Amino acid sequence: MNAPSAWPTDFSNVSDETLEQAQRAFEEFYPQCFWFMPKSLKITRELVSSIIEELKLNGGHAGFRRAAELCR
Repeated sequence: MNAPSAWPTDFSNVSDETLEQAQRAFEEFYPQCFWFMPKSLKITRELVSSIIEELKLNGGHAGFRRAAELCR
């Protein structure tokens, strides 16, 4: 049985500041987490959950912490 996730799942109403932070995280962690995405990708609200998920899975401790910051 799976426990419910403590991570939010709806990012459709994130602030512009959070969106900018997600863009910076994408650029900073690109080689480690996002190498399969176009490097020039503009992060939208629809992509924030994917950015967080990749940071959690492939970003190591620093990426996991950044993902948590994006969820605040």
